Amino acid sequence: MKSHLKFIDSLICLHCGCQNPTHHHLLRVRPEYLPKKEGEEDFLIPKIKSKGMGTKSDDRFTLPLCPKCHQMLHICGNERYFLRCIGVFDPEEVALYLWKNTGNLEKCLKELTEIRILGGGF
Repeated sequence: MKSHLKFIDSLICLHCGCQNPTHHHLLRVRPEYLPKKEGEEDFLIPKIKSKGMGTKSDDRFTLPLCPKCHQMLHICGNERYFLRCIGVFDPEEVALYLWKNTGNLEKCLKELTEIRILGGGF
């Protein structure tokens, strides 16, 4: 959804707090956040898979990172480790919070600031 991506781009960087971030699609989404197909409750075929060549996760699973921090995440090579180091222990929850509150700039900026200052929140 392009309006959600524009909203993410209007927030602050989750790591350094600078304005004008870009949206980072989570590289891997944990299975409990993936939709199960009807009749396949015990066997999961995800719509949102591990990232492969030319694929990305659903727009619901995006986080705001400035270009420099986005690059640092990719250089680190371990998305979960990088996000834990900056105080984000449940990135899917942060991304879904932003998705559910798309358009509510004040509420999302407050939450992102708390995550940055307190080193956690999700």
